[in-house]
Order: sequence, then C-alpha cells, then structure tokens
Amino acid sequence: MTWKLQQVILFPVKRLPAEKEEKRQVSPIGGLLTGFTQFMKPYKLHIFVCQGKNCSAKGSERLLEVLRDRLEAEGLAGDIKTSKSGCLSVCKETDPKGGLCPAMVIYPEGVWYHKLAEDDMADIVEMHIKNGRLVERLLHHRMQMS
Repeated sequence: MTWKLQQVILFPVKRLPAEKEEKRQVSPIGGLLTGFTQFMKPYKLHIFVCQGKNCSAKGSERLLEVLRDRLEAEGLAGDIKTSKSGCLSVCKETDPKGGLCPAMVIYPEGVWYHKLAEDDMADIVEMHIKNGRLVERLLHHRMQMS
C-alpha cells in the first residue's frame, strides 16, 4: 500500500508578539503542512495523575486538585504541567487490585509514585519538584534514562 498527498490546505498564521515568539515551534512534520504551527509553553515537568477506576475510587481526582493548589501556592504552576491520565496500570500489580493506588508519573524524569494521599502532595512538591530529591517512601519505579 502506498500513500499519496492529494491536497494541502494552507491557513494564515497569526504573528505572535515578540515576547511570545520564543515559545513558537513549527509542526514536527516540517514543511509538509506549511502554515500549521504549534504553541506550547516549555514546561519543566509534566505530571500525570491516574484517573483510572481504582485510583479514582481512592481519591485521585482530589489529589490532582491538591497538587495544583500546592503548585500555585509555591509559584510553580507556570513551570509544571499537570494532567489527568487514564489508567497507569499500577493497580494491576497487586492482589487485590488497587493496593498501590492512587498513582502518578512525572516526566521527563520517568518517576512513578504510588499509594498517594493528599498530604503527600506537599512532600512531592517540596522534595521532588523544588529540590530534585525522590520521595523514597512513595517511589514505585524510576525509568532508566539513556
């Protein structure tokens, strides 16, 4: 099977003010779709909080709210992106299922935390995000980065 590009639609791109120009990134598919641009702030970290069935049942939605509030209070909300994620499958690693819930993962570091509670968000922000130290008692896994 072969693919053939039959039509390219070009859209005008609004010029950004000079102070926002550094955040402008061209589409990763290069010149193929000329005119398409992507605007995303360069975040220091991206934190995904699991919202799967088992994590949600253990309060992961509230954890995300507490985390966001804490980041805002510390003046870090602009540097740290937080998102809901689907099931991270940490719950499937215990018997009975859900013994390690709720869970989160922090990228680009690839650090996974489990058995989280609202009070743990303060430790994660203070130790991990602000000081670069792992919160060992909550550590589930750390990916090996090459």
